Amino acid sequence: MATNDWFSKFPDTKIYHLDVTTSDHKPLWIVPEGMECKQKRPFRFEKMWMSESGCGETIEAVWQGSYSDSAGRKILKKIETCGTELTKWSKNNFGNVQRELEKKRKLLAQAERVAINGGSVHRLKKLEQEINLLMDREAKLWRQRAKVQWLKDGDRNTTFFHSKASQRTRKNYIKGLYNHEGQWNTHPGRIADTILQFYQELFTTSSPDSCEEILEQIPQVVSTDMNQELTREFMSEEVEIALK
Repeated sequence: MATNDWFSKFPDTKIYHLDVTTSDHKPLWIVPEGMECKQKRPFRFEKMWMSESGCGETIEAVWQGSYSDSAGRKILKKIETCGTELTKWSKNNFGNVQRELEKKRKLLAQAERVAINGGSVHRLKKLEQEINLLMDREAKLWRQRAKVQWLKDGDRNTTFFHSKASQRTRKNYIKGLYNHEGQWNTHPGRIADTILQFYQELFTTSSPDSCEEILEQIPQVVSTDMNQELTREFMSEEVEIALK
């Protein structure tokens, strides 16, 4: 029953269906709450960047740079640097799409008043082209966040994409977690520590003395005869047949 604008203001709203014995309708208890997303936003490659030649030039410049590290570390360093440089390039060339769009629309309203009073329409046409370009960028931006794959390219339904992206944000939002001691934590730093500790314990060995009990639970698929056949010395004829 709520609008998209209302959900944008209160994305973490909870609705409780209360029990009642004197009516066949259940009262709704609505608790409007916001979401505190103060964590550093990870780098995200924007699809709208691909429409500008500067995107490819920025990536190529970073990738051709020299780094004094091992081969594996060089690749990781280039990927990290590429994200940093693309973010800087985007701020200088794209800025905030929504803020720019709002500013251009105000200028368009002024240009329309000038044109109505007999002024030049050249600026009006130019602003319309700039607004159309910004609207395309905005649609691509929200479409990427919405992760909607069944719509064809060219559809510009920013409201729908924004709604889907907001829905994904509400679904993926972690308000709090129980730590290993059973304590409920809502602070972002403690949530991160809880997740880190969980996976450290999950992927860290307990250094067991014997694995015989575990191995006994694994069904034997390869028999002794099969193992001997697999581990015997191969013949030159077998290599020749395999290469053919």
